[in-house]
Amino acid sequence: MEKEDIIELYVDIVNGFSPLVVDNNALFIKHFSSFEDGFISKIYKQKYNDAVKKGLLNNKDKLAVLFDKKIWGDAEELELTQAEFYLSSLKKSKSSAFIPSQIKSINEQIVEAELNVNIVLSKKDGFVGLTAEKYANQQSNNYYIYYSLFKDKETTVPAFSLGEFNDLDNKRLNNIIDYFNRKIRQFEESNLKRVALSSQFQNPYSLCNSAYEFLGKPLSRVSYYQNSLISYGHFYRSILRESEHTPPEDVANDPFKLEDWYNGLQNTEKLMNKYADKEGNVGIFGATQQDIIDMGTK
Repeated sequence: MEKEDIIELYVDIVNGFSPLVVDNNALFIKHFSSFEDGFISKIYKQKYNDAVKKGLLNNKDKLAVLFDKKIWGDAEELELTQAEFYLSSLKKSKSSAFIPSQIKSINEQIVEAELNVNIVLSKKDGFVGLTAEKYANQQSNNYYIYYSLFKDKETTVPAFSLGEFNDLDNKRLNNIIDYFNRKIRQFEESNLKRVALSSQFQNPYSLCNSAYEFLGKPLSRVSYYQNSLISYGHFYRSILRESEHTPPEDVANDPFKLEDWYNGLQNTEKLMNKYADKEGNVGIFGATQQDIIDMGTK
């Protein structure tokens, strides 16, 4: 993610909205808080019940049909279970790892394991097809878009009336959904972490005594993205301020490397407390000289 992209994302998060241009029309996406998300959850439940009444099977019942027809069975479920267990075990191993080179190796294995899990899940999803849950998710997502779009930065004038939105032809609706989803994907967790660690956020936030002082409103009223920004930002600030060791520059500017470095440091300190001799020396099997330097051990 480029610096310009981080700045743009940061501005959107703080403002609580994102500008969006669709078919040469300037619109604004309001970032939802937990209150609005709760409203969309109610719509999901309503659409799910509607789907069941129309005869759509839910995930559990559709899977039972696939078992009966031998399209999907115990062997495929076992493959998925094993893939998910392997991924879970890697993450568990990483949580207790402390040697930097080993953490790097585990991260690479996690990426491969996640890809494998997603392949099996995608295969399963293709066989399952449309279910009551998927229908409800599609419908509630459309309402999410409808309630998020406004004509003004103050997000007071809806972009469409409900009738206008429901009357949109498929081509225009799909175009709006496409642009909307592309914009919202920018706010994935990895990017929120990058923004939270950036100087654009950390510098002004470090001058504030509370999240309320920074955002000007209580946390109960902030958007999901603002809440994530504050949570991740506070965590990273604590690491950089309170750690007895200074992370390397490439680590200090990368949220994922910083998290791994900090967790490894915590595990190293536990190891030192348990096994170090009177002079504070400890031998670590499998650690390279660079690992020892990065870990801050003797």
